[in-house]
Amino acid sequence: MTENSAAWKALSDAEKQPYVDRAKAGQVEYKIRRDEYLKTVPRKVLTEINRQRRKRGHQKIRGIGPTRPLQPFMRFSQDIRDEFLAAYTGPPRNAVPASAAAAGIRWRNMSDADKAPYVEAFNREKEAIEAQKEAAVDAS
Repeated sequence: MTENSAAWKALSDAEKQPYVDRAKAGQVEYKIRRDEYLKTVPRKVLTEINRQRRKRGHQKIRGIGPTRPLQPFMRFSQDIRDEFLAAYTGPPRNAVPASAAAAGIRWRNMSDADKAPYVEAFNREKEAIEAQKEAAVDAS
């Protein structure tokens, strides 16, 4: 092993570059295949894998995809954030808290009819996520 280490250290950066590029390409391929696997793995299998990982002190693997939909207020605040920040003239470090406060005030003053599109989008996404979870349970 020390011979290999010495040989690697003796290489110039230009000579190492093809190996570095291959490693990066391999990492990208690994992430793509891992994500594909996690999309299709049954929930029971993922639970068992995580149980074994916890025994060994490793981090938990999380499935791919959203687990919860974005709340109506957060959807609203995303929609108005750019509008607010364009008109904001205060110090830059206060922009995000100020935009959140302004969004909260506007949200509280909105009628239910004005909030309806955000609530409907939340409900649609919630139903879709629940259907995905049911399909995953049925597949396992």
